[in-house]
Amino acid sequence: MLFHTYGEFNAPKLLLMHGMLNDWHIVYDKMKSLADKYYLIIPAMDGCYDGSGDFTSFADQCRQIEEYVGIHLGGKLDLVYGISQGATLMDELLCRNKIEIRVAILDGLYVARQGALVGKLTARQLLKTQKNGGELPWGIKHIMMPLMGMDEKDMAAFNCLYLGFSKVTAERNAHEQYTYTQSPEIAKTNAKIYLWCGSKEPYAIKSHHIIKRYITNYEETVFDGCAHGELFFFQPEKLCEMISEIGRKLNGNAL
Repeated sequence: MLFHTYGEFNAPKLLLMHGMLNDWHIVYDKMKSLADKYYLIIPAMDGCYDGSGDFTSFADQCRQIEEYVGIHLGGKLDLVYGISQGATLMDELLCRNKIEIRVAILDGLYVARQGALVGKLTARQLLKTQKNGGELPWGIKHIMMPLMGMDEKDMAAFNCLYLGFSKVTAERNAHEQYTYTQSPEIAKTNAKIYLWCGSKEPYAIKSHHIIKRYITNYEETVFDGCAHGELFFFQPEKLCEMISEIGRKLNGNAL
């Protein structure tokens, strides 16, 4: 895992986590304005950058984040934001509860287990996308995208894929995502949790119902008429302002 940082070190610490097999640069491109107010930490998951080894597991990716935060940031983060699979990874980080996180924003969280077979089929579609040089195959256009509330106008969201991933990375990553099960351990976190998703993405809404069984300190927002990741991909200015507003609520206006 690589860690990229931007902004003044003495500013509040905000970790931003990219989505499934995404190029980490997309997070910086969409959210770099936050570096004016925060010290940004943008990890790149294993398997998602040039020269990386294969993806390992969510647990191992979280271990690396924990070690980095422990060494460089005193074991504390003011905020974390995860988009799509990044939200699932942040869920795992909260469940492990080994570093202090004050606020977690989970945008497009998927913890509604869909099974190993779905993971295998998804990996196959991702490998086809890679083989086609980024052109989306039929399965993504006509099965995966509709299940995320996405249509042709949302296809540009897939331009963020890192196409240098290996077959092992695609298979492991998809397996982890689609067999992930919400742990009750998340009840032990002291973080305030924000649950965000679009009204057109049924699995994220189902995931909200699952996680809410275990947490009480949360706020939920379902964006009317929005598909999976719509604010992140197509309205990043609005998204960054929403994150900044949450930051301002910490310790009054201290952030």
